[in-house]
Amino acid sequence: MIHPNIPVVENNGYIVDGLIYHPGDSFVVPSGSAPDTLLVPLNAPWNKMAEMVDFVTAVRPRQAIPIHDGLLNEPGMDLYRKRAGMFARRHGVNLEILDVGDSVVVEGERPITNIEAADDGAFHDALDVQHFNG
Repeated sequence: MIHPNIPVVENNGYIVDGLIYHPGDSFVVPSGSAPDTLLVPLNAPWNKMAEMVDFVTAVRPRQAIPIHDGLLNEPGMDLYRKRAGMFARRHGVNLEILDVGDSVVVEGERPITNIEAADDGAFHDALDVQHFNG
């Protein structure tokens, strides 16, 4: 929640090929085994750094790729990336930094096998999830 007077919008997360987890605008921790690659919301109006760190720590993917960083200026981006990387390494997660225009090939080692998803392939907040609210 951003503020009690701002409506909460429905969120959809996605599992791509059973290997990549995009949580949308949330810190929904999937049940079951960890995804190989987590797209981690770095910064947004609805989150704070502590929540992002808790999310990476809770999911513990093989690698994490920061997303949702468009609101940060260069010094802010450096700070968030440094903190995300520090905590990711402590928990065995490789933080893969991609700048605008960069790409990465994801070769999965740990497919997601038992996350409950809706028929449309989206992972919805209404399922068995855990939020980290710092």
